[in-house]
Amino acid sequence: MSAKARKPQGDKEDHNEMRTVTIARALKEKERVARKLKRARELFARVNSVPAGTKRPVDAKTAFEDVQRLQNRYLELKKAIAAANADISAQLTEMLVVRAEKEFYERLECKEISSFDEWEDMADGSRIRRPVNTPYDAYIDEAKRREMVESLEERLDSLQDEVDAFNATHTLEVAM
Repeated sequence: MSAKARKPQGDKEDHNEMRTVTIARALKEKERVARKLKRARELFARVNSVPAGTKRPVDAKTAFEDVQRLQNRYLELKKAIAAANADISAQLTEMLVVRAEKEFYERLECKEISSFDEWEDMADGSRIRRPVNTPYDAYIDEAKRREMVESLEERLDSLQDEVDAFNATHTLEVAM
């Protein structure tokens, strides 16, 4: 490394000590590592390829090693959390399905009339714009759609409460 090149400011902590923590704490750690990994990847992407003879602001090898180490740390946490959440995998799966269903209904078009302008050619060669209203028949109207979305949001809230309670009271062994 040249005298002016700096080391990246990645996750410098040793994670060799196994500790028992709640799943909620492990999730916070995973998100912290995810943010650091994102920054480390962005840094490495900036210093990976530079014009020949240009000094890198940080050592590329060290930046790459930071990315690799953070990716491994992130994967370790994800796997440990997934294993610890095995008892609530049904709720987690249902949350994914319900969230997708809610998003579908939020985007569902429920129009009952469509207005647009139609151009009509006149005998004198001019064109005039005439409004046209086309009635639509929506199987699920706007009120029903809103009701369905609200019901799905309530189910998601209920599932999230179950998951949060589980995560706050169950533990796992993880290197910290």
